[in-house]
Amino acid sequence: MRQQVSNNLRIILIGVSGSGKTTIGKLFSKYFKFKFIEGDNYHPMSSKIKMQKGVPLNRNDRVIWHIKIQKKLDLHRSWVLSCSALGKWQRKILFKKNKSLFFIHCKCDETILAKRLGMRTGHFFPASLLSSQLCSFENPRDIPVLKTSLSKSQCLRKIFLITENQSQSFSNYRSDLSRL
Repeated sequence: MRQQVSNNLRIILIGVSGSGKTTIGKLFSKYFKFKFIEGDNYHPMSSKIKMQKGVPLNRNDRVIWHIKIQKKLDLHRSWVLSCSALGKWQRKILFKKNKSLFFIHCKCDETILAKRLGMRTGHFFPASLLSSQLCSFENPRDIPVLKTSLSKSQCLRKIFLITENQSQSFSNYRSDLSRL
């Protein structure tokens, strides 16, 4: 029987589009029965249309987006959020009201990113904007990196280990690690 984590665990998976944030976030949240929050769902329609046309978002577009995300985060105790958070300033906005959270940088090679974006259907973010996101992304120095070219189970295990190492909140759930 799977034990549940009962504390307030909050994880933000950051990275450029196609880095695996949503896939890994959904799996992790399902496994531990956390709320999964897809950051893309909080873009205003005007921003989605802009991106569909191949126009990168500006700072103002992103501020509006992050304010909407922040309001959603306040509603839940334990959650996993997928959000590009390309700039340090964006991570500061997310951190402002959520001091006890974990940022994890989802990362893989550009060729894998391009392939993943090329395989997407029905998403508003076109592969043509990948280079813009790569240029805009401010690599964090103090955030653990999750290589999403690994298998899904390896990625989940890595998230588990990252959070366990940085907080004792998972210390009683070591038996769950073998099932990841």
